[in-house]
Amino acid sequence: MRRAAALGLAAQALLVLHPVVAISSTFTGAQVLGKAVAYVHVADVAGQGVASLLPPLLVLGLALAAWGVWRGSRGRAALCLQLPVLGFAVLPQLRPFTLASHLPAGAWLLAALTLTTTALLVGVVRRGAALPAQTRSPRGGNRRWWWLAAYGVLVAALAL
Repeated sequence: MRRAAALGLAAQALLVLHPVVAISSTFTGAQVLGKAVAYVHVADVAGQGVASLLPPLLVLGLALAAWGVWRGSRGRAALCLQLPVLGFAVLPQLRPFTLASHLPAGAWLLAALTLTTTALLVGVVRRGAALPAQTRSPRGGNRRWWWLAAYGVLVAALAL
């Protein structure tokens, strides 16, 4: 069940946002945020920049969640990502940004994939709650956070 949930998360990461939109949103969002901080000083403009950065961050979060669930994570954070993914499948305003919109019945495919992955993740979370707490090695740590930190550094560099 854990491996199927991880594969569902990876498929969501591929279908939820078109790669060109993800790259464009990262650059555009960082530029708008940088202009808002340096010149415009309007919270609305800064909010638009942050909103542009959220979809690529969702894709990165899904990819990292897939990696974590595959390697034994309890899946709670992955479960929290399912509602925004379902928004991309259900809301007509967000559908054109997805790679699934280029497939026949792509919105239905993304919605079905999201509901299936959610059901699998609920099973993973319930099964993980019954297990004793996992211990991490002091040297290994959780290296998935480095990807989020690298994304933050990229956004800050682009904004500057």
